[in-house]
Amino acid sequence: MTNQIITRGARFLMAGALLFVPAVGFAADGVPRDTLAYFNGPCPADWEQAPDEARGRIVIPTLDGGQTETTLGAPITSDTPTHLHKARGTIVVPDESFILAGGCCNENLGKAGTKVISGTSARADNHLPFVNLNLCKKTAPRQRVDLPRDIMFYNASRCPALTTEEYQRAEGRHVFGLTALGNPGAKSGGTDLEPREVRKHSHKVAGAITFESHSIVGGAGCCASGYARSGKVRFSMDTLTGPSRAGEEITAHTHAPYYTANLCVTK
Repeated sequence: MTNQIITRGARFLMAGALLFVPAVGFAADGVPRDTLAYFNGPCPADWEQAPDEARGRIVIPTLDGGQTETTLGAPITSDTPTHLHKARGTIVVPDESFILAGGCCNENLGKAGTKVISGTSARADNHLPFVNLNLCKKTAPRQRVDLPRDIMFYNASRCPALTTEEYQRAEGRHVFGLTALGNPGAKSGGTDLEPREVRKHSHKVAGAITFESHSIVGGAGCCASGYARSGKVRFSMDTLTGPSRAGEEITAHTHAPYYTANLCVTK
C-alpha cells in the first residue's frame, strides 16, 4: 500500500490526522511516541488502536487553555448523520372592527393580536463530507530517523522537544484538506473554539400565512373590535440556540464532534 494524503476538497478527516502512513513495514520508525496517525489497514508493530473516544470524531488541535484527549459531542455513528432545528417566533394578526355588538355567544371568530408560533423541522442530512480511516497511536520510542521538515502530526501527550513544536495557529480549529481557494495555514470559518464550547448557530425564518375570509351579516365599523382580519400576514422567527426547557435536545450545535490532541510540526 502507498501513502495517501487528501489535499483536494473540504473533507473532514474522521478522528483525523495530517500524517498518513502505509499499513505494513513501519516498525522501528522515526515517528515519536504517542503520535496519532491514520493507516490504510491494521495498526502495525509498535502501534495500537487509538482510544475508543476518538472513534467517530474529528481530531482537532488542543484548544488554548484546554487539555489533550478531551471530547465533545456524541460520536458520529452513521454514514449520513442528520440534525433538526426547533424554531419560535411571533406573528401579528391585524384587527378589524364591525358594526356589531361584541359579546355572547358566537365564539367561532378569530381574535387579532400577537400570536406565538413554534415548530420543529424534519431531520436533514448534515452534509458533512468525511472519509473513514484507521487511527492508531504510537507506543514505542522513536528511532534516530529524521522526519521531513514541516510535516504535521497529532500527539496525545506533547510535541517532542528539539525536533518539533506545537502548531498553535490551528488551536481550536478543525483541519481541512485544502479547499479550492485555500492557502496552507489560512484561518477560515469563525473564531477559535474555547474549551468545552458547544459552537451553535441560528437561522432566520421568514414567510407569510394567508387567512381566508369568512363572511358575517354586518358592516365594517364601530363598535365590535379586535377580530382577525383576512388576508396575507407575514411572520419572522429564529431557530433556537439552546433547549427551551430542561432535558430538551439542543439542536443548534454544529454537529462536528471532536477529540483533542496536540498538533505538532517538525522544525
